[in-house]
Amino acid sequence: MDEAGLYEGAGLQAVDPKGRVAIPADFRSTIDRNSQAKIIVVGFHPTLPCLRAYDTAWSQSEERRFRRMADEGVDIREIERQREAVFGDVERASFDPSGRFILPEFFKDEAKIADWAFFVGAGPTFNIWAPDVLLASDEASPRLKGRCAHMMANRKARG
Repeated sequence: MDEAGLYEGAGLQAVDPKGRVAIPADFRSTIDRNSQAKIIVVGFHPTLPCLRAYDTAWSQSEERRFRRMADEGVDIREIERQREAVFGDVERASFDPSGRFILPEFFKDEAKIADWAFFVGAGPTFNIWAPDVLLASDEASPRLKGRCAHMMANRKARG
């Protein structure tokens, strides 16, 4: 099996009033490479104030990791706690050929995503930020904040 594609780069995407947003084209290519399903999994990032998303192949790799942990003697309660965090607090979202999907409403609201979503590659997963939250975050790098601000300024100048 080929090595999984990684999510790299960033993109600013408009979110319509129904919560529809398009996955950036480069990210869509990675999803297509990694998984046959036209589905992404969306949940909360475990440490950052944004959403984390990934293809279904990453879910499978996480389950393999949990099985290795069990084989290594890690306490089953810890494994189950982690499994619940990875698999329980998420929603699947299918996307159309142009990459449009509906951000699950609860996740969208909790992440404070409104008119814009800033997608950031994070290797095997990608993050979806509300630009205002990213720009105010102490956890985000100054360079990433600058890139987001630049994209927002260019979009507003054209819109």
